[in-house]
Amino acid sequence: MESTGDSVLDLTVLEQGRESLDKFLDVGIDTFGALLEELKGIPYVDKIIRICQVGLGVNNMWFLRKVARFLKATESISDAEKNRFLEGLDMRDKRRITSYITNLLYVSEDEQKAEIMGNIYAARVMGRISNELMLRLCSIVNRVYVDDLQCLPQYFEATDYQGYVTDSLYSAGLLERLSSVSEWVDENGQNSMSMGVRRFVLNDLGNTLFRLLFDGK
Repeated sequence: MESTGDSVLDLTVLEQGRESLDKFLDVGIDTFGALLEELKGIPYVDKIIRICQVGLGVNNMWFLRKVARFLKATESISDAEKNRFLEGLDMRDKRRITSYITNLLYVSEDEQKAEIMGNIYAARVMGRISNELMLRLCSIVNRVYVDDLQCLPQYFEATDYQGYVTDSLYSAGLLERLSSVSEWVDENGQNSMSMGVRRFVLNDLGNTLFRLLFDGK
């Protein structure tokens, strides 16, 4: 396969990078710059810096930490498995996936989202989801307030409307709204109906994300 050069996907093959990632994630943003200077010159770290185009700004350092969280989430998958996945991608798919994920990591406002995206990518490497579903789920994660994702188990079975949390998950395309209309035949033989409480349940996308985040399946 023709090489696309170093990318976020290539960095998931951790090689000797685990220790450096652990250091990135163990320090606060206020001391991150000093640690970065200390680690410069290590090949794996230099690749991350080059890909993230890290300068001295806090925003860039934050981006690097998000990339590190994404990479860390993939470490349960062997380098051999990740290499097989990358070698199986054609040039167009690799460029598209790399660009898409890198942009989502840059604009996401929470490090935890980066870790969730890393878990979704790991599921793709293992063949549990398709490329398209991986990108769709990562896009959804980026749009939803991260704490709302912790509420997904509440909707495994039909659940009454829960206000802004339900609104958030429904608008992101993770929930199905069930009919709140009840129908019956009254004592006069007339068809009658009434509106009940709005109820919601995970749809196919919601069930897939639920399994990846909570079931590990």
